[in-house]
This record gives sequence, C-alpha cells and structure tokens, in this order.
Amino acid sequence: LMLRILNLAFSDYKANKEINIGYVGRIVPWKKLDLICEASKELGYKVIGSGYIDKSNYYYEKIVKYVNDKTLIFNGGMGRQNMAMPAEKDNLYKKMTILVMATEGEYESGPLPAQEAMARGIPVLATKKGTLRDRGEDGKNIVFFKENDKEDLKQKMKALIQDENKRMEIRKKAWETAKNFPEEKMSWDFGKLYCKVLNEFNK
Repeated sequence: LMLRILNLAFSDYKANKEINIGYVGRIVPWKKLDLICEASKELGYKVIGSGYIDKSNYYYEKIVKYVNDKTLIFNGGMGRQNMAMPAEKDNLYKKMTILVMATEGEYESGPLPAQEAMARGIPVLATKKGTLRDRGEDGKNIVFFKENDKEDLKQKMKALIQDENKRMEIRKKAWETAKNFPEEKMSWDFGKLYCKVLNEFNK
C-alpha cells in the first residue's frame, strides 16, 4: 500500500507547472523560514508552507511581512493545536516544486519534512543537518547549500528551479533512497545507535 501511495505522489509531480518553494515545519528562528522567504522573494518565487507558530516573536518580527506581501502562503496558526490536517499537508506537498530546509545549528535529528518530501519524490534543497548527512548525496538525491548563506541558497535554488531535467533526476533518486529506509530498518538503525551510545556511556 505504501509503495502504491508513493507511486501516486511521484506521478503527480510533473503535472504542476506553477513554481512553489515548499516549507514544512514549526515557525522557530533556527529553521530560518525568513531566509527562505527573503531568497525566494528576491528571485520572484512564492513560498507555500505548513506547520504551526511556536515562537510568536520570531513570526511577527521576521515572517508576517512575507505573509502580508503574499510571498508566503502559510497554512497554520499559533500552537500545536493549529497544525494542518494530514490531508492538507499532503495536498501542499503536491503543489511544491522543491522543498527547502534551511536549519542552522544542531537542532535537527531528521529533519522529518525533508524525508517526507523525498518519499514523495519532491526535490529537496537543504543545509546538511541530522540524518540528511547520512542519506543525502549532494547533486544526486538532494542539493545542499551553505548554512546561513543567502547567496548560495539563491544560486542553488534558481539553478534547481530552472533545470527541470536535474529536478527529475534528483526526485527519482530521492524516492529510491526513501524506499530503502522503511520504518523497520530505521527502527533497527536507531536501536543499534542507542545501544552503541549507551555502551560508550557505561564504560
């Protein structure tokens, strides 16, 4: 069933010709949605996002201006109780040209949205964080950009948007990567990692 769902998501991608820069996640400073919006606006792209507002000060100081000028179409509200429903998030993924994750620092273990996008065959442009270090091969199943570097983000975003053949190659490889990491394998891998850390701690 899961492979059938992934195949359906994969086949939907090319039908959407509108350029949409995707974002999925909480609204917090370290996820750098403001950087994504600023870079996208300068390139003339729209950002579509889903999640919930965790840090309201950051939202009102850095993000709301992009909502007001229509750069960002955001599906969410204050607090976890205002997260988008799963079906709404699925529909959002279908509209994305690429997904961008711009996290700074070492806050991410996943990041889960990037893995969800890869499972749907959505090309991902991201900083090298969390498990993306292990699963991501730059230029093959993902594109990495330098943390907090707007010009590098813009250059790679524009190149990926303009090169449809490259996007199709990356999304195919990303989908293949996701297929090779089912929940059972992830559970075993994390279990082995926890045991290794525990053994080191108890020495």
